[in-house]
Amino acid sequence: LDLSLKYQQLEMVLTLKEKLAMLDHPSQVTVDSFQGLERLLKRSAGRLKYAKSRDVLLEHCRDLMDQVSFDRLIFIALDPDGIRIMTYQKGLLLEKVMSFSLLKDTLIDVLLSSDQEDLLYTKTELSEIRDYLLPNNFIDMEYVIASRIRQEIYPHAFLAAFIKETDRFMHHHKLFCITRILCEMRLSDHLFKVDQTRQADYLEKGFDLLGTGLIKIEKGVVLFLTEATKSMFGMTEKTITFERFQSGFVSDKPIYLDTFLTCDHLTLGYQLLEGTKKQFSLRIWREELRLLMTIKDITQAYSQTSKLTAAGLEDFLYGIKPINLIPAEYRVIPSGHTLLAFHIHGLSAYFSTIPNKDTLAFGFELEHLTKQVAKQVYVDLYLADPEHFLIMLSTTDKRVIERIVKDIRIQFASLIKPEHPTLLSFAAYLVSKPVETQTIKSSLIQLLYTKKKSVETVHYLGKAELETFALWDSIAAQIGHLIQEKRLLIDYYPVGTWKDRTICFLEADLAKDLGFHQESDLFIALERAELLEDYLDIFLQQLCHDLKKDVAQTDRFPPIVIRFNQIFTGRLKLIERALKTLKSKRISDQHMIIVLEYDPLADSQFWEAVTHVKQSNYRLGIAKWITYWQGSRLEQLRQFSLAYVESDELHQLPGPWLDIVKDKFSEGLILDHGTSTLKKSELTELGITLVKGELFPPLRAGSNPLSNSHSRL
Repeated sequence: LDLSLKYQQLEMVLTLKEKLAMLDHPSQVTVDSFQGLERLLKRSAGRLKYAKSRDVLLEHCRDLMDQVSFDRLIFIALDPDGIRIMTYQKGLLLEKVMSFSLLKDTLIDVLLSSDQEDLLYTKTELSEIRDYLLPNNFIDMEYVIASRIRQEIYPHAFLAAFIKETDRFMHHHKLFCITRILCEMRLSDHLFKVDQTRQADYLEKGFDLLGTGLIKIEKGVVLFLTEATKSMFGMTEKTITFERFQSGFVSDKPIYLDTFLTCDHLTLGYQLLEGTKKQFSLRIWREELRLLMTIKDITQAYSQTSKLTAAGLEDFLYGIKPINLIPAEYRVIPSGHTLLAFHIHGLSAYFSTIPNKDTLAFGFELEHLTKQVAKQVYVDLYLADPEHFLIMLSTTDKRVIERIVKDIRIQFASLIKPEHPTLLSFAAYLVSKPVETQTIKSSLIQLLYTKKKSVETVHYLGKAELETFALWDSIAAQIGHLIQEKRLLIDYYPVGTWKDRTICFLEADLAKDLGFHQESDLFIALERAELLEDYLDIFLQQLCHDLKKDVAQTDRFPPIVIRFNQIFTGRLKLIERALKTLKSKRISDQHMIIVLEYDPLADSQFWEAVTHVKQSNYRLGIAKWITYWQGSRLEQLRQFSLAYVESDELHQLPGPWLDIVKDKFSEGLILDHGTSTLKKSELTELGITLVKGELFPPLRAGSNPLSNSHSRL
C-alpha cells in the first residue's frame, strides 16, 4: 500500500484498501445479487426530464439510500461564495454554502484538494481529519468513499458517502459507484436539454420578432412550433390534423399534402374559423419524412395592392410602386431625407421561370423587410426595373443608413432560394436641402444605375457624380435625336496582324466623329434614358444595310465583329433580340462573330447569353474577362473563338499566364492597344499577332467601301 501511494498508482491504492477492509472485518457479507444495480438503472432510465439540476442529485441519492444505510451522503462543489454542500436527509436534499475559512483542514477541504477521481478513507486516516460539522475529528466512522463527478453544471464536484457499518461494504461501494456514474450522465443530459430549450426559445423569439411562423407536418399531424404561428391561424391547440389544417385554405385548386411536396414557395389564402380571410406566403423544405415551412402574413400587402389596382396602377412588377410616381407623390423632397438605391443582381434571371404569383409574394416580402429594418425612418419603396429599387428614408445619418443596409443584406437571403444566390449593391443620395423632384430626376435615375454601388457598404453620391449625371443627360438627348432620325453612323475598326498588316476581322462600332468618345458614358446614358432597345434596332439595321451592299462586291470580305457592352450582356432579352434580327436578315454564320463583355455582377445572365449565341451558330468572343478567369475556370475559355485583351490589362499579367490562355482561342487573342504605342519586341516576346487600335484606321461603308479595305492597307 505504501509503495502504491509513493508511485501514485491510485487504482491499486483503492483496491488494496478494499482488501484491507475485508481483512479487518472477516464477518462481512458478500452480496452477488444484481437486483440492487438493476433497480438503480431502471429508476434512472424512467426519468428523462428534470425541472432543475439539483433534482437529478435528489432523485439518484434517494434511489441509492433506499437500498443502503450510509450514515451520511453528501454532494459538494465549488461555489463563487465558498463551497456548496448538499446533504441527503429523510428524502430531502438540504443545501447550504459554507465559506472556505470555516472548512479549512476539514474532510471537505481534503476532498477538494485531491487530484484523484476516486477516494477511500479508512478509520485510521479519518481519525486524523477534522469533521466539517463537528469541531473534533472523526471517531466512530469506519469509511468515507468519494468520487469526482465530471460535468459542467457544478464545478469541481464530488459525491461522498460516510459508512459506519461494514458488513456489506463491497456491495454498497458498487451501488455508490453506479450512482456516481448515473449522476454524471444525467447532469450532462440535463444541461444539454436546457441548452436545447434555450436555443428553441431564442429561435421562437426571433421568428416572432420577424413576424414569421414555423410549422412542421409529420405523419398527418400539423405542429405549430411557435405561439405566434398559432395566433396566425387562429388556433389554440399546438397540434391539429392535416385535414383540419387543409380545410382552411382558399384556392382555385384543392390543396393536398402532395402540393407541399412539389414546390418550395406558395402564396395561399386561408380562412380562419371565425371567418377572417388572410393571405400567407409559405417557404417549404423537406427533411426526410417531415415537411417544414415558414409562414408570413402578407394580408396587408395584398390589401394595399387592391387599392392600387383600383386606382389604375395594376401593371407594376412585384406589386411595388414604379419610380415614375415619385413626382406625383412628392413635389418636393424635404431636407434630411435619403434616397437609397439598391440593385439585386440576377433577380430577373431568378424570376424568369417562376409564376407571377411568386413575384408578387416576393414584392410583398421585400416591402415588409425594408419597413421592418428601416423602422421609423422608412418613408416609401419604389421599383425602377426588375432589378433596381429605391427606398426613401427620413434620415441622413450614415450610421443609421449603413445599419439598414447591413440588416437588408442579412435578411434578404430568406427571400431567395439558396440554390440561386444573389448579390446586393447600394448607393445613397443625401438630400441636404429641400429639392423639387423634377430637378433631381436625372440624379435619381443615375443613383439607381451607377456602377459605383458598393457590394460591401454604401456608395454615397457626391458633387462630381451629380455633374456626371448632367453629362449623361446631355448624351442621352443627343443620341436620342439621332435614333429618332435613324442617322446612326457605323465605322468598322480593323483587327489584323501587326507584322504584315493583314486584316482578319472588322469590328462594327458607332462612328467616333458623332462625338460619343467614352463608350461607358454612352451606354449608361442609353440605359438611363431607356433607349437601349431603340439603339440596338437602328444600329443593327444600319449594319445589315452595310453588309448586304459590301458583301455583294467582294469574295474576300472579312468577318464582322459585334461587341456587346456589359450593359447588354446583363440583359438577355436584348441579346436574343439582336440574334433574331441578324438571323431574319440572313446574315451568314461565316460573316459574324459575337463578342460578349463579361460582367461578374451578372454572371448567370452572361452564361445564358453564351448559350443563346452558341445555339445561333455564330462564333463567340469574350472581352473584359482577364481579372476573373483563374485556375479551373480557364478551361471554360475554349468556348470562345477569340478574346480581347487591353494594353493596361496586358502589363498586369505574367508572361507564362498569357502563354497558357492564348492557345485556348481558335481565332486568336486580340490586343486592343487604343492610342498606346506598340512595341515590336514586346509583341514578339508575348507571341501576340492580332491587334486593334491606331495601327489600323477605321473604315466606313459608302465613302470608304469595305470591299476596298484590303487594298487600302
